[in-house]
Amino acid sequence: MSLPNSIFSASRKDAIAQANGKKANVGGLYEFGGITDLDFSNLFSIIAGEEFNFDLHEILPLEAETDCELFELPKRFIEVSAEKSESDVNSIASEWAATEELECEPENLVPIVSSFISLCKSAGSNNVYFTVGA
Repeated sequence: MSLPNSIFSASRKDAIAQANGKKANVGGLYEFGGITDLDFSNLFSIIAGEEFNFDLHEILPLEAETDCELFELPKRFIEVSAEKSESDVNSIASEWAATEELECEPENLVPIVSSFISLCKSAGSNNVYFTVGA
């Protein structure tokens, strides 16, 4: 059985519990498929308005024993994403869809981008996490 990818906000402890399929206090859980950590790294550069650079935008997994890959997104990624509005969603999705790795229809990414921006705005003192299902 394949687990979906997800984004959510949580403390690190709750994020690890969530990634292990245990009861956890997470906010804004949104599940989807087909997106990789490299795709999220590309999204980071797009939202930041910067040319992609692994040193600036690469998202690395937490070094924690989990049932799936767990990525704690950089604070800067969350901050620049929280500055975006709903009116930015379609242009971000279009640029993201045009990346070599995705090459898909922008409308397929609109729900992910919209949910992600909303999640970043509401994260508060929590961090935002991305999981890649196994």
